[in-house]
Parts: sequence; C-alpha cells; structure tokens
Amino acid sequence: MFLDEKLYNLCKTVDYTSESIQELYKTLCLECEAYYKEKMYSGISRKELKVILDRTFALWDSFVQMLLKADKANMNILGELFKEYSFKKQFLSIDELANFYNSL
Repeated sequence: MFLDEKLYNLCKTVDYTSESIQELYKTLCLECEAYYKEKMYSGISRKELKVILDRTFALWDSFVQMLLKADKANMNILGELFKEYSFKKQFLSIDELANFYNSL
C-alpha cells in the first residue's frame, strides 16, 4: 500500500472530535516520518535524500486530494484542514530541518 492510501485509510476511522483530529494529525505525520526514514541509508547522497523528502511531500498532497474528492463531507473537511497543515509545512517549521532541506 502506498503512503497516500495508508494515510487516507487512517482518516476513515476518526470520530471527528478536536482531540481525535489532533491525534490523527500526529499519527499521519509520524507515518510520513517513518516513510522517509525507512528509505534512508548510510551514505545516501544529498540528491537522493531530497528526492525522498519531495516524494513524501508529494504523497501527502496526493492523500489530501483523495480526501477532497471523497464522497463524505467529513473527509472533505479533513482534506481542507490537512491541505493547510501539510506535512511539508510541519517539517519546515523546524528551523534545523528547514535549513537542512533548503541546503539540499
């Protein structure tokens, strides 16, 4: 299963309270983090690392599009929310990670 599908499936079980959506967001970000970390290896080139991170960000965007196209209004609302609060935005909000990513 691709990352975007995995993230989408996690959204199917949320009960739409503010606490559960916050927990869902944390879980989704942890899934993205696990995705790119499992693809890293000792001696990886900077170019390869950038490709992996960009692919992770693109899969988040794909996941958001899946939510926006869903037949359920609740899923569409999550799509709008996660479009604004993307994994890339979360990742780049950490200065050290942003500086590193921008140097790739």
